[in-house]
Amino acid sequence: MTELTDFANFSYGFRIGQKMKYAEFINQIEKGKIASLYHFSGEEDFLKREATGRLIDLLIEKELRSFNLDFIQARETKAEEIINLCATLPFGSKKRMVIVYEVQRLPSKEKDELLKYLPHIPESSCLVLFSNKVDRRLKFYQGLKKVATEIEFSPLSDKEVSDWIKERVKKYKKKIEPEGIELLQEGVGNNLYELANELEKLAIYVREEELIDLKDIETVVGYTKTENIYQLNQAIGEKNLSQALKILKDLSLSRGKETSIIFKLGEHLLRLYQITASPDKNIYNLSHLLGIYPGSVTEYQSQAKNFSPKQLEKGLSLLYQADSDLKSGKMPQKLLLELLIYQLCRL
Repeated sequence: MTELTDFANFSYGFRIGQKMKYAEFINQIEKGKIASLYHFSGEEDFLKREATGRLIDLLIEKELRSFNLDFIQARETKAEEIINLCATLPFGSKKRMVIVYEVQRLPSKEKDELLKYLPHIPESSCLVLFSNKVDRRLKFYQGLKKVATEIEFSPLSDKEVSDWIKERVKKYKKKIEPEGIELLQEGVGNNLYELANELEKLAIYVREEELIDLKDIETVVGYTKTENIYQLNQAIGEKNLSQALKILKDLSLSRGKETSIIFKLGEHLLRLYQITASPDKNIYNLSHLLGIYPGSVTEYQSQAKNFSPKQLEKGLSLLYQADSDLKSGKMPQKLLLELLIYQLCRL
């Protein structure tokens, strides 16, 4: 972890009232230029999550986070609670952090009260406000613009995602061919959560090899399109057998690899199981647990209602058995997958 010893430098170097992109934000905080108030806006939740995690790593020691780190849902709190937390001195640390999700859900009266306080946040605190949707015409956002450092997390273009993949593999001390990046985007799309998962699997798969090549990607990721796998998972989650079998047929026609299909189905059922097993129903905490967008959590929660924990355990067992039967060649691949889909939809 980068050592940040000169906390006097934290009060300058950041821009108030101007939007900053993710890359510039990371560059700024790595230099120790950290504001007392951030407004994270935009729809790219994966980068929001990574930015928040990096900020936490830089400011709060792991062993002190239970004392100096608070996560709050705006719709479940009042401005007074946020203010009191920011005004509380850190324990055993030079900084404390308060992170407020979906600040747009604060009632107008609470927004007004919070806005009055924001210029007076002590240097010992760092407040991060999340907004998924921003109406710039509102008084609150007009005032927030004047006092906060705003980081905009917009969806990345194809070129930006390609560059992101190139940088991401460096985390694992690997390289990837340009053709490999293109195939990865074709097979997975631009969902950064999914891409991060696939890159982690690829790094494990190639082991000591430095280069991730086309063959590696074809083996690990397959040719399956994310949107089709997504539709298959959705159909199974809704126990819609006829739709699931139709999608499976389309996947086969598009050269979907059977092992890749089974693996993706396993990921989906495991997430449904984690949803049912977790006592925490906070969508942001669950998104971190599952590695998916917060907006997708409610969809998983809806599908999870169609299964009991025991049914999902049986489903995971069926997937494990199907993978074993596929490798042993006990039955034709097409028949095996059709039988598996039937069993999952009839859990």
